Amino acid sequence: MSVTAVLHSEWLKIRSIRASFGSLIAVFAATLAITVLVYATVGKAELDDSKDHVFDAFYGINFAQIAAISFGATAVSSEYANGALRISLSAVPLRGLFYAAKTAAVAGAGLAVGLATAFASFFAGQAFLGEGAIGLGEPGALRACVGAGIYLALMALFAAGLTFLLRSATAVLSLLIPFILIVGFVVGGHRRERPPTICRTAPDNKCCTRSRRGASALGRASR
Repeated sequence: MSVTAVLHSEWLKIRSIRASFGSLIAVFAATLAITVLVYATVGKAELDDSKDHVFDAFYGINFAQIAAISFGATAVSSEYANGALRISLSAVPLRGLFYAAKTAAVAGAGLAVGLATAFASFFAGQAFLGEGAIGLGEPGALRACVGAGIYLALMALFAAGLTFLLRSATAVLSLLIPFILIVGFVVGGHRRERPPTICRTAPDNKCCTRSRRGASALGRASR
């Protein structure tokens, strides 16, 4: 079986399994919805107080990474349900080719959707800022968009790799979501000039700053 055929079959699996495809769509849809909601509510109020408009534009990535993790985990865990792995290996006897194709399919889909999500959320947020909006010509803006897309793809791969080891999406989600998101928000809630070590060494090493800024922005909007 050719490499192209194996890659195509893995993409068909992702597209036909509701959990994995739904998570992939959620990366884009949830991030865009949250970005529009936040900017429509507090965008202009935050404009004068913010010191880094590029950084603030990617607040929605906090939530996109949950969907990216879910995508990576469910795309792999489906192979371990109802003997699907035996069928896959009978069609592709070379385990190395099978695992490489699965990883490449997750990486490719995650990167494509991640980049689309990053650029779409960036432009959607700026649309609410009027004259204060920034473009891709802003220093660091283009790099931030590309970096955010790559980050989401890497998070999907991280979850996929852990699922290969644990063979359970439930176990992977139970481990990664508290570690990456909840711990970052709780520890990041303390106002410090220098982030705690756990935040600096986490996959999302900006989690503390983003959570603190988002919380303060929503707090001001509610008053």
